[in-house]
Amino acid sequence: MRQYLAEAIRRNVLLPLNTGKRGATDLDMLAAHVSGSLLGLVMWWLDHHLSPSAEEVGDLFWRLISPGVNDVLDVAV
Repeated sequence: MRQYLAEAIRRNVLLPLNTGKRGATDLDMLAAHVSGSLLGLVMWWLDHHLSPSAEEVGDLFWRLISPGVNDVLDVAV
């Protein structure tokens, strides 16, 4: 599951943001980090009976993960 999710994140999120400066290994490590973080947060959310809402959890996830992704991929914000 984590590997499938990592590949989907790599293909659909990281590759479009990559300016071409980062190689495959960097993207693979970043995808592993993002997917592991997402799965951990989903498990936490399930343990807390789907509270807060999915929208709130999704927003928090991107606020937590975006600074690192943007820094590694040199994305200007």
